[in-house]
Amino acid sequence: MKEFDTDMSAVISSFAAPKAERNCFCGEINKEMTPECLIRLTEALAGTLSPGAKIVLSLSDKTEYLMIKFAVLSALIASGVEAYNIIDAGDRSVAKFILRHFAFDAGIHIQVEGNNISFEVLNRDGCPAGENMMNDITESLKSGKTHRPATEQFLPPVNASKIPLYYFKDLVAKTCCRRLKFTGVICTTSSETQTIMKKIGSAFGLSLLFINDEKLLPEFITENHADFGLLIGSNGKTGLYDEHGRVLSGDTYYNLVTLIVLSANASSTVFMPTHATGTTEEIAEICGGKIVRVPEQELEQKLAEVETATAELQYDLCFDPIRGMIRICEFLYLNQCRLSYVCSLLPIMYKISRYIDCPEEKKSDVMHKILSSIGTGETIDLTEGIKIVDGRGWVLIIPNGKDNKINIVSESHDAEIANEIAGDIYNSISSFLQGE
Repeated sequence: MKEFDTDMSAVISSFAAPKAERNCFCGEINKEMTPECLIRLTEALAGTLSPGAKIVLSLSDKTEYLMIKFAVLSALIASGVEAYNIIDAGDRSVAKFILRHFAFDAGIHIQVEGNNISFEVLNRDGCPAGENMMNDITESLKSGKTHRPATEQFLPPVNASKIPLYYFKDLVAKTCCRRLKFTGVICTTSSETQTIMKKIGSAFGLSLLFINDEKLLPEFITENHADFGLLIGSNGKTGLYDEHGRVLSGDTYYNLVTLIVLSANASSTVFMPTHATGTTEEIAEICGGKIVRVPEQELEQKLAEVETATAELQYDLCFDPIRGMIRICEFLYLNQCRLSYVCSLLPIMYKISRYIDCPEEKKSDVMHKILSSIGTGETIDLTEGIKIVDGRGWVLIIPNGKDNKINIVSESHDAEIANEIAGDIYNSISSFLQGE
């Protein structure tokens, strides 16, 4: 079992909120993330919810993590909420599944890698907690205010032991092909994820090989003549590789998602981030469907809220790597083709990304000047930044909230034009900043 330092200086320093990354609090054991800090984080989360709220805890049952689990469960009990401890399933996808399909108010998924802990807060839909909720948690940490009801209101934790089985049965029930007969290589450091994928692979006739070194993944795919490779990061980020060991770019994957979703549900709607490639519209038009653009940070929540077969399939492909793997294999099996062949048929666009330094106080003025300079023959989308679309392609201008920069992303069927579009915006912003 990992031992925790109880030095009071470490405890006091931990009361300054650990590093927050979107919906996660991250830090090292015995430094930012002491048992006391984990208790404070949990109490702060419980304090943002109504009394008697139901909170799910997802954390590996390995012996060395028991101290972490006990600390979080103790804080949940002391806060007067109903605590549900998922047994034998420290996998992120399973935690998100239970929140989406059962009546809970929030979830905590804790990932431990070496000496680093990630404390992830999920909302009732299994999506990343919103900015307001994270701000409330941070403020509670700083103020030290917590809600502690009388001891007679304490509720014992509930051990939820059949959640992986529900996850497995739901996937089987919603998949028409039961013998997919593919070989895949999975790169993950999570033993819980490996266990779940082995069972699912066996049920669907998939031969799965496992490694934990991302650098070795491409070579391992080709050496074992695998049909695909899948990288699953601890933060939920994934990467899909074809049978040649080549990773699919984000835009290629968005194209593939559009094709799979609309092949299964023709004439339906697919949601795409504002910055995603414009070729998704081309694919949607061929399939009789349409693309609706949303800010990237809102995509998961949007798919969780739209209760349609189309949205559920897209959610699997974009936010559940285990179910997404099955959906892709099912598509390849039904069409009797390989992943690289499908990707070679997808339309190609050229994308350029640039940035320009801009003081924070001048960003608003620059964006207003860009808007006022847009011609009448151009289409404007203000969903996320300023997106300008014309016959040549599109350009998206987004002020970076983390530093003094403005990001410029352009796309066109011609690489030179894409570069030219980005250059024009770059020069315009430079002129605005210089007062020309």
